[in-house]
Order: sequence, then structure tokens, then C-alpha cells
Amino acid sequence: MVVSDSGDMQVVPFFGLALVHTRLSSSFNGGNETTFTDNGGHADLGVGFIFGHKAGITPSVSIPFSMGGSDATFMIKFALNFGK
Repeated sequence: MVVSDSGDMQVVPFFGLALVHTRLSSSFNGGNETTFTDNGGHADLGVGFIFGHKAGITPSVSIPFSMGGSDATFMIKFALNFGK
């Protein structure tokens, strides 16, 4: 959803939600197998700034939940449009 369109620049906020299932298995000498599983997810929040319909900068944060020992991740993405 575009919240601001001032000709040369558009502002587009976004929100995403992902569920994550992690499973790790390892086996040692003699066939001893160990399995670890974890369930959780993360919420992604950010806002995109699109310049002249050709370039964009998108700062965002990914916030994990129900995943032990996880920290929030900050990102800045750059994008260029090579099409029409």
C-alpha cells in the first residue's frame, strides 16, 4: 500500500510474518543419533522509499519470537529497476 506518492518518491510500509521450524540431526560413532527441533517465527517491519520508479531503499527490522537466544536483525536493501 502506497501511503505517500509525491511524484518522484513513493513511501511504501510493509509487514511480514513467517513461521519457522528448525530440525537438526546428527549421528556419532556407533549409530547414536541426536535430534534438536525448535519452532518459532519472525515478524518483518519496514518502509520502502522508491525514487522515480527506478531505485529503492528499504530499511527494515526482523524481530524473532519464540526462538531462544535470537536477536532482532536490522537490514537496509537497495534495489534498481532495469525494466520499463
